[in-house]
Amino acid sequence: MRNTIFYKSVIGSIAVGLCLSGCANTEKGNGGNVFSGVTDMFETSTSTTTAPAWANEPLITAGECNSFTMDNVSSFVSTYDSQPMGPKDSAELAGQKAMDKYTLAAVLVNRAQLCMAQALDLKGTIETLEKEREILLSGTSLSKEEIEKHREYSAQASAEVKKFTSEIDTIEPEKRESLTLGIATFLTGSYTTVRVTDAVQTYIQRTSDDVSSSAKLAQSQNTVQSWLAAGQSIFSKAAGGGTVIYNIASGMTDHVMSLYDTGNYFMEFAKSQDLNLPADATSGFLSESDWGTEETL
Repeated sequence: MRNTIFYKSVIGSIAVGLCLSGCANTEKGNGGNVFSGVTDMFETSTSTTTAPAWANEPLITAGECNSFTMDNVSSFVSTYDSQPMGPKDSAELAGQKAMDKYTLAAVLVNRAQLCMAQALDLKGTIETLEKEREILLSGTSLSKEEIEKHREYSAQASAEVKKFTSEIDTIEPEKRESLTLGIATFLTGSYTTVRVTDAVQTYIQRTSDDVSSSAKLAQSQNTVQSWLAAGQSIFSKAAGGGTVIYNIASGMTDHVMSLYDTGNYFMEFAKSQDLNLPADATSGFLSESDWGTEETL
C-alpha cells in the first residue's frame, strides 16, 4: 500500500530546512524582524532564459512518438540526469541539481502524455501539453508560478487521458505501440521525479549545521548584531539553492501522489489490454517501496 507519510515528511523537512531554525525565534527580541522577509523573497520569480541542454533533443522535439524507442528514453536520462552530489558540493549546487532533475523528469512525463494523447486523438489535451512543454523548455530554472502552471497542465492532461482510456474496450492495433511507449515513458519520468528528493536532502544537510549554529548564537546573545549575522547566513544560502528548492517543494506532495495514482492506473490499463511494458520502466517505478509493491497493483 502506498505511503503518503513518506512524501509529507520529506516535504515537511524541506519546509523546516528552508525556514532554517531562525523562524522559530520570531518572538525573541529584535531578531524576529530579520527573518520576516524570507518567505517574501522565496515568492519572487527566479526563472532564466537559458534553454536546458536537452531542449533540442529529437526525443523532446519530435512531433510523433513513432520516431523514438525506450532505448532512446534510457539514453536520454543517462545523458542528462545530474550526477550524484559529492561531499564537497555546495548547497547552491544541490539546488540547481534538484531543478535539473525536476525539469528532466517533467519533460519526460510531458513527452509520455503527448504520445498517449496523439494515439487517442485528444486534440484539446495535445494543445494543453504543448503549452506545458513551452514552460519546460523556457529555461534552466523555473519560477514558483511556472512550476504551478506546468503541474496544472500535466494533471489536466492525465485526467483527460484516464477518462478516455477508461471507456476503451479494445485498442486499435496501430495505437498499441504509441500507448505502450507513452505509459513506459510516464513511469520513467515519474520515478525520476521522486529522485529529486536526493538533491533536496543534500541541500538541507549542507545548510542545517551552519544555520543552526548561527541561530543558536543569535538566540543566546539576543542582540541586533547577532540576529543580523544569522539573517545574513540564511539569506546567502536561500538566495541560491534555497530558492530553487523552495519553488520545487511547494505543492510537491500532491504532484508526486498524482503521478503515482496515474502511473498505477496506466499499469492496470496496460495489463487489461495486454500491452507489454518494458521491465526497466516498471521495475524503476515499483522500486520505491513507498509507492507500493507489485502485489498491491
